[in-house]
Amino acid sequence: MKLLRLTLDNFRAFYGRQTLDLAVDDSKPAVLIFGNNGAGKTTLLNAFAWALYGKFSADVEQQHRVIHDHKWAETPHGTPVSASVELRFEHAGVIFTALREVATVKNTDEQIASAAKLTLNEIKNGESKPVANGQDRIEKILPEGLRRFFFFNGERMEKMFTSEENNDEVKRAIKTLMDLEPMERAITEHLPAAARRLAKEIDKGGDSRLQQLRDQQESLEQQRDDAARRAQKVSRDISSYESEVREMERALRSHSESKPLQNARKKLEWKINEMGGQLQDRYARKREILSKGGFLAFTSHIDETVIGLAEAMRERRQLPAGIQRDFIEGPPRGRHLYVRHPCSPGERGISRAGQAPLQCWSCRRGSPLDVCQWTDEAPR
Repeated sequence: MKLLRLTLDNFRAFYGRQTLDLAVDDSKPAVLIFGNNGAGKTTLLNAFAWALYGKFSADVEQQHRVIHDHKWAETPHGTPVSASVELRFEHAGVIFTALREVATVKNTDEQIASAAKLTLNEIKNGESKPVANGQDRIEKILPEGLRRFFFFNGERMEKMFTSEENNDEVKRAIKTLMDLEPMERAITEHLPAAARRLAKEIDKGGDSRLQQLRDQQESLEQQRDDAARRAQKVSRDISSYESEVREMERALRSHSESKPLQNARKKLEWKINEMGGQLQDRYARKREILSKGGFLAFTSHIDETVIGLAEAMRERRQLPAGIQRDFIEGPPRGRHLYVRHPCSPGERGISRAGQAPLQCWSCRRGSPLDVCQWTDEAPR
């Protein structure tokens, strides 16, 4: 069978009529279909099986929803609606078109299972003729039991040869494909049956010694068959155990490979928590700084204005005596004390116990003030 073209009409994930050219030649030896998850690759794979056999793979959910959801939703109640898949292929020099269609009348909001109809045509000399018993003809071309070995996804391919059960299935499929089943039945069933019938005919004309030998032969053959069945069972058990061992080894390798990553993840999580704590501390420090000095960002121009106003008031002698120029220029170095006490120039200050006598710095500058500044250091 050589696939030539696939046409889908409102089939599951494909809205409207979509055609996929599958023909190959020397310049295009293969057709590659790729897409993101959910793009419809599995739907395409199942479209082949549905067109040929009217069935989906077991992993397809809601198999009754053959018609595209949007097409079903936009169709008014009481109106016919349909979906179809047409597969054009070549076999033994003859071109076939297999059209499987499901058609129904929408009476409910939810889709219900509907029977699909198959139409198989063969094209010879440019003339298309319907094929009677189309499903039987498809079975002769590619039996349904073999479809899973021709239409399968990546997971199916991976598991195809991983167990004794699947190996037996592959063997049966090969025998079916090569038409070896009749020969196998002849060897395993018909020839032994013929041999037993011939032995019985011989026994009828033989003596008791020959009958005795025949009984021994049948007993030995029965023991041989029993031993063969036990050997097959043991072989299947061994294959099953070996498969379990391989799975455990893969799990262990995966665990050993992931252990460094797990340790690195724990370290990163600890570092994230630590940095998160530092970030919260800095947020708190930022809030504290803004609460104490944030207003400075809005008063940076006010200091110059205030100084200008103070200079103008000083020149106009409008400032109080206590904050005239001598006070604005700043106090001398060392400890100082502000006391409200009038004094005259050169007056000595009050002497504290254990300390040097204080001097009135402002008064020594020759400016009698209402507020005298006392210091234990001479003015600069």
